[in-house]
Amino acid sequence: MAWQRLDAFDKKGLTMKIELISPSLRDRRNIGKVFYLPQMALALLASLTPPDIDISITDELVQPIDFDKEADLVGITVNTETAVRAYEVADEFRSRGVPVVLGGIHPKVAQNEAIQHANALVLGEAEGIWTQLLEDFRNGSLKTFYRSDMFPSLENSPPPRREIFQRNKYDTINLVQTSRGCPYACHFCSVSTLYGEGVRLRSVDDVIAEIKTLKGNKLFFVDDNIVGRTGYAKQLFTRLIPLKMKWVGQASVTVANKEEMLKLLHKSGCQGLFVGFETTSIDSLKQVGKIQNVNNNYFESIKKLHDNGILLLGSFIVGFDSDDKSCFERLLEFAVKSKIDIVNLCILTPYPGTALYEKMKEEKRLIDDKWWLKYDANDVVYKPKLMTREELCQGWIWTIRELYKLCPTLRRCIGGSGRRSLFGNILNWKVNMGFRMNAYAVPEESINPLTTTL
Repeated sequence: MAWQRLDAFDKKGLTMKIELISPSLRDRRNIGKVFYLPQMALALLASLTPPDIDISITDELVQPIDFDKEADLVGITVNTETAVRAYEVADEFRSRGVPVVLGGIHPKVAQNEAIQHANALVLGEAEGIWTQLLEDFRNGSLKTFYRSDMFPSLENSPPPRREIFQRNKYDTINLVQTSRGCPYACHFCSVSTLYGEGVRLRSVDDVIAEIKTLKGNKLFFVDDNIVGRTGYAKQLFTRLIPLKMKWVGQASVTVANKEEMLKLLHKSGCQGLFVGFETTSIDSLKQVGKIQNVNNNYFESIKKLHDNGILLLGSFIVGFDSDDKSCFERLLEFAVKSKIDIVNLCILTPYPGTALYEKMKEEKRLIDDKWWLKYDANDVVYKPKLMTREELCQGWIWTIRELYKLCPTLRRCIGGSGRRSLFGNILNWKVNMGFRMNAYAVPEESINPLTTTL
């Protein structure tokens, strides 16, 4: 039993062993992955762990979980989409006598549910909590809940321990975080629930020092909005210029309105940005609090970013309250006219911990208050206003398949090849082809048979 092993290493000076796990998505459609990227939260947790503890990571995205592996404590990171699988993994380890700690966004917003599958929950960010948890565990006094009264500062935050990843299993392990949080509070987003309002920043010196330790000249900034604080972003991009890195990240579309920022993006090596356009409907943007996009001309913004050699992965959502069946053709028309490089299209999902979830729950429009236990994010888990659930789901399937037919996919890859770098073209090709594969992996019968018609 793990508790007996704990006594043993306390008495005999044996090394304590911790296994950190990132569970896979529970995906009944077996849709393929476009990119293989590591779970950096676990690598950061490893960096916060005292050096006398033996720590290892299993990422189910790239390797199976070994339930027979010797461990004194197991930590599992959980988001809403991985909750069911995380609970299965946790229950299996606990049945073998190994204590389990769950952390991540989902335990924070579903505490009563998550604690049924764990010995302890980390509610919030790990800094200032994880070391206390480990000390309590060593002393045999593990508490049920660990939370901080404040959001931790990112000053002097240690870099993640990338060496514990199997580098050859991923497209890249050069993932870097410069900030936490977002200056906006869109109703469908849980970032503010996890990180609080506003943006907390690492020092530019620390970020640059970390980047200099990376192998290769490619990196991915994992910030929710890399331009969330303009002054900071300018400092960072200026310091990146002499490093000659090629990078991608996430940003709000408002970045296109700032000429100086566009030039710095280009000079600093920005090859591509993930941008949440969400919808071309002004009414929908206002309804879900995406106010920063309301007065933005998407066509002009895309052109400005293209003119600076930046490819765009535009994220869109269907199923807003002002969306009717015409929204699908409008999106296709926009994709063609705007010459956007890549389109990611999702069904609106009311995640727990968001204002959207609370609104739909209050209006009694959710199929199930704990929908994630039965369905996944590609199911329609609420009652749309201007369509049936079947119409929304089938419209989404039709749209992604039209977007990723061979001819329009090739047109997006070839059409802008002259303005992109070689790396940008390779990235554009890989993502477009990955999304094309995913579009045709979705079966026609996409409504879960467990669903009841409202």
